[in-house]
Amino acid sequence: MKRDPDHKRGARLARHLSRELEVPLDAVTLLPHIECTGDRELTVDGHRGILEYSDSRIRLSGGRLIIVITGQELELTGMTAERARVAGEIRGIHFDH
Repeated sequence: MKRDPDHKRGARLARHLSRELEVPLDAVTLLPHIECTGDRELTVDGHRGILEYSDSRIRLSGGRLIIVITGQELELTGMTAERARVAGEIRGIHFDH
């Protein structure tokens, strides 16, 4: 998928603001923040909902991108409107646009 020039301009501005304000990039964008604890737990802050859920694959909306978590015995162990916590044998994390 091709990115439009406005998207690139917006990404540059977000990186610039992040540097100048000395805050994490996710604080000035609508991108989700993802933290992993080894290969057993993953927390996504700023998700926008569940798109797919099984014990081997979980897809979460992250706005412009989709977060795909693959593994075995996956389960959502906690979820709020903004945070999702996944536990199990996490084998992969990738992003779809």
